[in-house]
This record gives sequence, C-alpha cells and structure tokens, in this order.
Amino acid sequence: MHDTNRVKVRPELLRWARERAWLSIGARSISFLEFHAWESGGEDPIFLHLEADAKAMHPPVG
Repeated sequence: MHDTNRVKVRPELLRWARERAWLSIGARSISFLEFHAWESGGEDPIFLHLEADAKAMHPPVG
C-alpha cells in the first residue's frame, strides 16, 4: 500500500473513536486542520495517518 492511499471512513466513526478516547481534536498526533477535515467529511484520511491515530485511540474492532 502506498503512503498516500486514502481510506473512506465515515466521519461520525472518527468523531466517535476520538470522543470515546476522551481526546480533543487538538490532542491528536495529526494536525488539527487535517483531523477536522476528516471529521467534517471534507477529506479522507491517509491510511498511515489513520493507522497511527487508531493506535492512540484504541477503538474496538469486530
């Protein structure tokens, strides 16, 4: 998978995972503007960035 591959993720799932982890958008490893664009549906996240955020937020899978 190439470093710039974007992944379709529903914005409400990103918001849910962040809020579940008790994190503000500003506390994310990714820039505020980039994460805000993901949550607002304005841009799809890059796979590697999404993977890094998942490690920090520990969302359940399954």
